[in-house]
Amino acid sequence: MAGIAGIMMFFSSCASSVRYQKVYIPTQCQIQKQERPVKSGDLIKDLKAILIYTELIEKDLNFCRGE
Repeated sequence: MAGIAGIMMFFSSCASSVRYQKVYIPTQCQIQKQERPVKSGDLIKDLKAILIYTELIEKDLNFCRGE
C-alpha cells in the first residue's frame, strides 16, 4: 500500500508545470537569389556593395518570416 502511494506521489510531481515553446516550421519562400557583389579592388566601393547586399538579404529573410 505504501509502495503504491509512493509511486503516485512520484508521478504526480512530474507534471507540476507546463512549458510552451515556439516551434518554427520551415516554409518555402519564392524569392530570387541575390547576386553577390563583384570585387572591384576599391575597398570603399566593395564595402558599400557588401553592406547593400547584406541589407537586401536581411529584407528578403524578414519577408519570408512574415515580419
